[in-house]
Amino acid sequence: MTGRLAGYAAIITGAGQTPGRTMGNGRATALVFAREGATLILMDRVKRDVIGTYRTGGCPAPAKARVRRWGGPCGGGLPGRP
Repeated sequence: MTGRLAGYAAIITGAGQTPGRTMGNGRATALVFAREGATLILMDRVKRDVIGTYRTGGCPAPAKARVRRWGGPCGGGLPGRP
């Protein structure tokens, strides 16, 4: 770690990982930013996928995990989605 992002914070959306052979942009960004010392807020539709990203970075579990489902005309859970 070089610490180039120490003292910075970032919100990364899409930080979970869907099944596939390659790593997604959200997870890749989260891992690089964490390695560089940033404080992160990771967001995704599926809690277990975000926790998987956290563990991929070498941590056993997030310090805090909160799941909220937004509702209303501009957002909300999609039918059949966690």
